[in-house]
Amino acid sequence: MMKLYANAYKSILKTNFMLLIIAIVLLFFTFGYWLGIPVFIVSMWLFELNTPWYVQVIGVSLSVGILISLFFIPINLKVARRVAEIKDQSALSQLIRIQLTFVLLFAVSFVLVCVGLLFVNKS
Repeated sequence: MMKLYANAYKSILKTNFMLLIIAIVLLFFTFGYWLGIPVFIVSMWLFELNTPWYVQVIGVSLSVGILISLFFIPINLKVARRVAEIKDQSALSQLIRIQLTFVLLFAVSFVLVCVGLLFVNKS
């Protein structure tokens, strides 16, 4: 199952490598937006609602994951179309599955980086 997605990404990125470079460059130049909005706006909104700390962490990390994954929609759309043709399914359902995976991947990565930075600063 995962081999199908890996092969689809490999073939798409082989022919459309500029999409990946564009996404990475846009991530670099819009760093303040995809990190600043969740960390400052979403966290303050959740703090004002008196939510527990773990809900705030989940909310901020998911919003970071959503904002970062938006940059990879063109790549994921091409992969979803390729996988949908192979599996004979809807491209929209494949795109939603891939985007949700990206959101969760980036959210977990954000939390791990933050926790790692906290431990580095303590020692």
